[in-house]
Amino acid sequence: MLRRENLEIVQQQFTLYERDNETGLDYAKARYYGGTQGRFTSPDPYNIILETQATAEMNENKASVQFFNYLAHPQNWNRYGYVTNNPLKYIDPTGEDLWLTGSDEERKQELERIKQLVGKDAARYLTTAELCTKDGMVTIVGYSSNAFTKYEPGVTTRLADIIDSNDVLEYHIATTYEDKSGTHTTRHFGGAVAVGKEESLNGHTQVFVHPQGSAIAQNILGVPTVLAGSRSNDGKPLDFYDDITDFHEIGHGYANMIDKVDINSDQSSRRALDFENIIRQRRGLPNRRVLH
Repeated sequence: MLRRENLEIVQQQFTLYERDNETGLDYAKARYYGGTQGRFTSPDPYNIILETQATAEMNENKASVQFFNYLAHPQNWNRYGYVTNNPLKYIDPTGEDLWLTGSDEERKQELERIKQLVGKDAARYLTTAELCTKDGMVTIVGYSSNAFTKYEPGVTTRLADIIDSNDVLEYHIATTYEDKSGTHTTRHFGGAVAVGKEESLNGHTQVFVHPQGSAIAQNILGVPTVLAGSRSNDGKPLDFYDDITDFHEIGHGYANMIDKVDINSDQSSRRALDFENIIRQRRGLPNRRVLH
């Protein structure tokens, strides 16, 4: 999850919540946090019963697992608690993020892909924190200085737009994923796919990439066939790499979050192609031709 950290705003206190100077409370979107008392002033509005009922409408087995996972962690039962009473390790912000999801090892791999995407100079300004959510842990990737966007601006300024938006973009290396229409494989979609917030199960824009996504894309789109988009503008076969496939799908995510358009729209396809060609130019590769 990506988040912008502006250390110059002194009103931002605990977990970067904004402090109300009149009451001394920190505004945590859904409720207020009292730093003096070390607790929230009202219970967490999250309702596991309503959540599992909504999940059960699409997948009863997943709803059952979700419910028992919640019960298995007694700290969840404290409606006034904060991140299972471990704020030194976890934080709980709302919105304005890119989430790295999955297991600990998967999130480490995803972070390395983000670092590869922004380049080693911009990567020095990346920050990370762990976020405790109802579905498990995610990694928040933020940036600590506006100098972040001075390096590889074609990439970093667009990521900064995503970070500073009011929505969440999830990035996950996965062989399968779920949306409102069911369970799918990322291999079937050419090694990577973006899911709009309208179709995702949690209301977030999501990007799923297969561990061998670039190789899959190479085999499908990198061969000299008559398929649209299979050749560069000069007629040569395409080359695919992780950063190319990643930024293409993030372009779809950008269109959904920033442009507010459907993932499957022509505008989303143009955004994804623009993002992809930024990486192709950086690698000294010819641009991919306009998709039809």
